[in-house]
Amino acid sequence: AASPARATPDASLLAAATMRFAAPLAQSRITGHYGDAGGIRQRAHRGTDFGARVDTQVLAPADATVVAATPDYPGGAQYGTVVVLDHGNGWQTLFAHLEGTDVQVGQQVRSGDPIARTGRSGRVTGPHLHMEMLFNGERIDPQRRLP
Repeated sequence: AASPARATPDASLLAAATMRFAAPLAQSRITGHYGDAGGIRQRAHRGTDFGARVDTQVLAPADATVVAATPDYPGGAQYGTVVVLDHGNGWQTLFAHLEGTDVQVGQQVRSGDPIARTGRSGRVTGPHLHMEMLFNGERIDPQRRLP
């Protein structure tokens, strides 16, 4: 029989591998891909951009705790207003260029709950939602985990 100490890491890895995320917008149209380096970008794109009108509701892609909801994100002014969600098991999502936030730090949200509104804050060429996905602090391509 497996010892309890060994079962915990295995359970955590299984939970991380099977983590499911929903789309952050009711209707999504991808306008910028992870890794792209063209246009106004000075380095490879660190997330996925979704075209959306200002004030379109942004939805939590999975159950989470809000760890940031601020116009002054330490990651830089280019992000504008940001919401960061911690989904547990090493997963976090970041949403940027928001018009406003609908959550507070420490708040628990469920998948599909409104968390913010799309906008054009920060360094942008037009209104959209920028989404980043991190696993154990490393950025990954959100399109690989979204439906």
